[in-house]
Amino acid sequence: VTGVEAPKWLAESGFAVDHNGVIRVDRSLRSASHPNVFAAGDVVDLIDQPRPKSGVFAVREGPVLADNLRRFVLSKRLRQYRAQRRALALIRVGRRSAVASRGAWSMRGRRMGAWKHWIDRRFMRRFNQLPMMTVPEPELAPSLRADAPSAMRCGGCGAKLGADLLARVLGQLPIQASPDIRQGIGDDAAIVELGSSSIVTSCDSFRAMISDPYRFGRIAAHHAMNDLFAMGAVPRIALAIATVPAMADAMMEDDLLQMMTGAVSVFSSHGVSLVGGHSAEASELSIGFTVTGAAPNEPLLKSGMQVGDHLVLSKPIGTGVVLAGAMQGKTAARDLMTSIEMMDQSNALAAGILRDHGATACTDVTGFGLLGHLGEMMRASGRAVVLDAFAVPVLGGANALMEGGVESSLQQNNEQVTKDFVVPEKHVHTPLVRLLADPQTAGGLLASVPRDNSASCIVALAQHGYVQAHVVGMVTEETMSRIRIT
Repeated sequence: VTGVEAPKWLAESGFAVDHNGVIRVDRSLRSASHPNVFAAGDVVDLIDQPRPKSGVFAVREGPVLADNLRRFVLSKRLRQYRAQRRALALIRVGRRSAVASRGAWSMRGRRMGAWKHWIDRRFMRRFNQLPMMTVPEPELAPSLRADAPSAMRCGGCGAKLGADLLARVLGQLPIQASPDIRQGIGDDAAIVELGSSSIVTSCDSFRAMISDPYRFGRIAAHHAMNDLFAMGAVPRIALAIATVPAMADAMMEDDLLQMMTGAVSVFSSHGVSLVGGHSAEASELSIGFTVTGAAPNEPLLKSGMQVGDHLVLSKPIGTGVVLAGAMQGKTAARDLMTSIEMMDQSNALAAGILRDHGATACTDVTGFGLLGHLGEMMRASGRAVVLDAFAVPVLGGANALMEGGVESSLQQNNEQVTKDFVVPEKHVHTPLVRLLADPQTAGGLLASVPRDNSASCIVALAQHGYVQAHVVGMVTEETMSRIRIT
């Protein structure tokens, strides 16, 4: 068993410390030398009630510390902490055995090990099973309630507008035609002729869906380049538009710096230069990029699927429900981290591998979900497909979250595309099928690859880090697309 050692910087901080280098505090847990500083746990020495370093004392000090921080700000009388004289100590000495001691009493054995395990698990449950905050329902007329949005809205691509809404608006716009536009609205990116050369350009923007601005910036940069990768283009320059919540200048600067540093780290690794942009105050942290690159001689469009092609997906789905669950405190930490790591993985290598294996059509899977983006390929190509639901790779925890009633705020809208597929009636509302409409952020590439090349394509993808890449379906001669569940 190791003892407790204070960090060395405390001795040089100017705080009053004891001979062991820990901060001396009074009964209100306030520093003996700095009345506006409070501390608790193993890093403090209680001046008039010395106690050994123990998790029991640290935990009991927590509520007093939290209460006194509020009281100090409100200029109220501080609460006094009275430490118990003795505390139970439990030390594990094997896989199932532990030693328990309190004062002069001690005992060792499996019962003590089981007791410690029960105490530890009960303590951790307090942090894993938190009560949900209730949000009062707005007072609306009955006729308006059906149109009221839910109180908790998703970030990332879960914050996109629905496909049907977007299509209706675009259909009403008098968009100017131009002979210079080789490919306009409808594909992953626009292709524009400029003299003797062509450029590919696309834009993406969304608000933060995680609390780490640096990682958020990286994910947003990956997401923005995916449209170009899907078409086989090479991104070269980027413009940014960033919003930061209004707060102290130093805090706004820090958030903006972290977010942009993350984005630039991704762009730089892909040879992309950030050449300008715009920033503004807003209610939430958000970032968007316009990415431009050189057009390939033969871009991969959504319209090239051929009968017999296999459908290859480079990354698992499930980011929408995993992020929605994280907002509600229902996603396991390991599942959230796996999802973040997947979003922070570039699709650049996958794009090259798909092209090398003869891909005939490609798109990136984002806000409209796997079904939505597959539907775009089907309509553009005039083809039907059979999608094997069990073959679609899914992030850990996503199925359980969906089964538990968690869903992204875009889920219901995305599920409207299910009508374009024949689905066994008993499976229509199952988590397995509903996940196919889950909105993705920085998702994988979906491509149609000649049947003879699909197996080697999957092997190559796995060798380059896309370990969950899988063949998820096939382009057919049928008149109606199907979701196969076998």
